[in-house]
Amino acid sequence: MVSAKKTYRIIINRAKALQTLSIAATNAVTYGAADITPGATSNNGTLPITYISNNLAVATITNSGQVHIVGAGSVNITASQLGNSLYSDAVPVTQVLTVNPAPLTITANNKSKVYGSANPLLTVLYSGFVNGDDTTKLSTKAVVGTTATKASAVGNYPINISGAVSTNYAITYVPGNLVISTAVLTVTADNQVKNYGVANPVLTVSYSGFMNGDDATKLTTPPSVTTTATTTSAAGVYPITVSGASSGNYTFVYNNGVLTIIPAPLISSINPATAVSGTVVTITGLNFNSVNAVSFGGVPASSYSVVSSTSIVAVVGSGSSSGNVSVTTPSGTGTYAGFTFIPKPTIAANGSTTFLTGGNVMLTASPGTGYAYQWFNYGTPIAGATSATYTASLTGLYTVGITLNGVSQASQSIAVNVVFALPPNNFAISGLSATCKGSNNGVIKVVAAQHLNYTATVVGGALNNTTYSFTDSVSIPNLTAGSYNVCITVTGQSGYQQCFTVIINEPKDLSVYVASVNPGQVTINLNGASVYNVSLNGKTITTTSSQLTLALTKGANVILVSTDKACQGVIEKDITLADDIVAYPNPFDGVINLNLGKTTIQNAIISVFGVDGKIAYTGTFNNVSGVLPINLTQLRPGVYMLRLSADNIESVFKIIKK
Repeated sequence: MVSAKKTYRIIINRAKALQTLSIAATNAVTYGAADITPGATSNNGTLPITYISNNLAVATITNSGQVHIVGAGSVNITASQLGNSLYSDAVPVTQVLTVNPAPLTITANNKSKVYGSANPLLTVLYSGFVNGDDTTKLSTKAVVGTTATKASAVGNYPINISGAVSTNYAITYVPGNLVISTAVLTVTADNQVKNYGVANPVLTVSYSGFMNGDDATKLTTPPSVTTTATTTSAAGVYPITVSGASSGNYTFVYNNGVLTIIPAPLISSINPATAVSGTVVTITGLNFNSVNAVSFGGVPASSYSVVSSTSIVAVVGSGSSSGNVSVTTPSGTGTYAGFTFIPKPTIAANGSTTFLTGGNVMLTASPGTGYAYQWFNYGTPIAGATSATYTASLTGLYTVGITLNGVSQASQSIAVNVVFALPPNNFAISGLSATCKGSNNGVIKVVAAQHLNYTATVVGGALNNTTYSFTDSVSIPNLTAGSYNVCITVTGQSGYQQCFTVIINEPKDLSVYVASVNPGQVTINLNGASVYNVSLNGKTITTTSSQLTLALTKGANVILVSTDKACQGVIEKDITLADDIVAYPNPFDGVINLNLGKTTIQNAIISVFGVDGKIAYTGTFNNVSGVLPINLTQLRPGVYMLRLSADNIESVFKIIKK
């Protein structure tokens, strides 16, 4: 019997060997140092050792196992070794690595500036950056400053640095120096001018270059200004020297000036020597330089022009007087005697220059002596009028001319007016009114006391500047009512005219109004005339009164009114006085009725009067007939007269209010 073949797997377990790591302590390094080999060792050199950093901000591990420094600080470098089938994992070991900050020096750059100028830009220099770092790696940049300002005096001022912050650097500051040097101040002597023989002017200087609002009061020592010229020095140019100023903040540059001594002007002649206002005079002489005034007799010339240093032409001003001609320059005044000024004469009158025919006025010229005189009227010489006075008796424009040394001057004119005049009562003027309204038979009559050739010009009504000639009197007929302006002139007397206003009247329209009606009588108002003819029931009376009271009879009463002028016509008033009871009830309480009958009345006017004649009620009714009620509730109890005007026929009733 053959046995079956069997296969068996035999597993033999073997214990893994231990791996032991060790790492030596390291010295501190500085930020920026080269990569470091950690230096861990193992009892098993067959398996690799790996490293890790617990602070990547300080150090990292490179691919080759080197420690790469990236920042200052402290970091733990831990070494590990993994096992395999033969070795177990090693226990990790740690090495503490300290990375110190790198030294960084910040140095302020030295600067300079001139006194009074703004501070320059302050800068610094960095020394010690590693790993390609620059100022962008500083968490806070350095601050640089100085105690010096724009106004600081000359001297040395520190430039200080502070405030830079970085964890990777130990920062050291090196201060700088700001040097302020003196500014340049230019001192210039002001040029001066003086006249010969007078004291030297005050010598002054001008400055250019002051800083910080400084002026001469800021100088330690002001400059000295001198000249060699004296009061008696001859005309010419002399140096003005400036020197000696001092100040800690300025360096001085000096510019000298000059003092010019100018001789006074000298006048040798004038032409002409006699002149009037406006005359051009030529002045000849020497040293006419920088002329600032020319005068005649102490009065400035109205204008002048310096032709050269030896010639001036000047215009004599108004108001000048005889005396010296003078020319003034900065060096003095030169004069020339013998100038004669002829003023413009004036004329004075010893009374009114307007007077009536036959009068006169004396005219007197001023100046009144020392000249030849000639009087003129309307520009024509008056024969024999050659003295300083003249008596004028004719209308005209008078002037006087005065002459001396062949030079003449004329006055302004004075007007003399000889007025033609008539007595205030020379004319008697009257108006005759038109006889009737609308008539044109009014008349104006003018009578003159003195018989001359008159012309009357009339404006008004139908007349428009209509003229009438007369010598003693004139009548102007056919005038309608209105206002007329009559102006009278005299032939040959162009300046004379006397005007009058004449009113031509006409009668008014005749009017008759019933003022009141009382028991048995009526009062009428008259207007439009001065005399009235009043007829009552055929009986006529004439009156000049404007109000008339008439006694009425029972029944119809006819009143006719006319005047002394037939053209005013006749006005008729019919009043019926009724005693029968036409108004009812009577007495009444509030409403009274009027029975008007069957005839239609076109216009009915009802008026109620008290016993005192005052109207208490009035009413107007149109196209009425039959019974007409009238509400008189407002009347107080008493006796009244009721007047009914029915188509101009009037009736009167006595009524009683309860």
